[in-house]
Amino acid sequence: MLRPPPPRPPGSATAWLRRRLGRAVLLSYVCALFVPDPGLWLRHTHAPPLGPLIHLPVSAAPCLLSLVLFSAGLRVPVRELGHVLRRPSVLLAGLVAAPGDPAAGHLPRRVPAAPHA
Repeated sequence: MLRPPPPRPPGSATAWLRRRLGRAVLLSYVCALFVPDPGLWLRHTHAPPLGPLIHLPVSAAPCLLSLVLFSAGLRVPVRELGHVLRRPSVLLAGLVAAPGDPAAGHLPRRVPAAPHA
């Protein structure tokens, strides 16, 4: 059986963040309601200036998704990785269930427009 990681002391940084995360999310939605331009700007792919010959398109959605997945991976205890190596069928099932290369950013570029009635 998998056991959850031991609880952290109440004075840790994660406890501080958990107490404030709900309010921070609510505040971000309220800000987006009144000032939507930064969020709309993040929806599009941008190329940071890396020189005249280098063109590297960067999209915020795959970057934020990779940050969330990386953060979630840090919560996995190292001893649990041994379970994955002993039973790789769970890992293979997850890879089969999620087709496409997540590193390539296979997220929809645009939402299809609704047909006009």
